[in-house]
Amino acid sequence: MVVGTITEKSEQGYELTLKINSIESSQKTSRASDPKASVGRLMSMRGFFNDSFGEKFGDLKIGDRIRLGAVHTDPTVDSFTVVEELEKVPTGKSDGTEGKSER
Repeated sequence: MVVGTITEKSEQGYELTLKINSIESSQKTSRASDPKASVGRLMSMRGFFNDSFGEKFGDLKIGDRIRLGAVHTDPTVDSFTVVEELEKVPTGKSDGTEGKSER
């Protein structure tokens, strides 16, 4: 699960850019040697076009913090694909980054 802040949003392409605040967990099938290496980076997030994510995508705004399940299928590209769960992180709710410095 990835938690981050939306920095850009495309209304036409169902894509957004997320500044990664934390990596809460990795997929069981993950081959990443260091999943937390994405923390602090800007990552393109794709795959919001299906029914379950498409409706929620419309409600998202720049500055919103969100939590979602995503996979990084090509390590040569700074892009994740959404595969499960998408929710806004309520203002004031911890995402595990409090007290940690920015990268």
